[in-house]
Amino acid sequence: MASEGHDPNSICKTINDMLNNAPGTPSANTAPTPGAGDELFMGLTLSGLLLAGLFSLVGMAFVIYARKQGRLIVGVCGVALMAFTYFITNTWLILLIGTLLSFLPLILKRFDIDL
Repeated sequence: MASEGHDPNSICKTINDMLNNAPGTPSANTAPTPGAGDELFMGLTLSGLLLAGLFSLVGMAFVIYARKQGRLIVGVCGVALMAFTYFITNTWLILLIGTLLSFLPLILKRFDIDL
């Protein structure tokens, strides 16, 4: 039972307004920022972080292979694969540059360019 002078709808509206305007609660008038909360670590998204890890592992394998075989270009590509993700945070660029660096030793070997 509602006491006289108090409308149940106005009480619910008042409580709702109080909850919506609580500190730390986003306002209903503010639109969410696109991509907000997508950054995980060092400005990388989850897929970018996984790609960075994958290309770092490939780079480490290149460096180990280059030390055993004495192939300079494979070692340089390996170090570049391990380092470039610290400077690039765009996921598509990580994929593009990592793929190019991964296949660069094979392309150079195909054209008989050995450094």
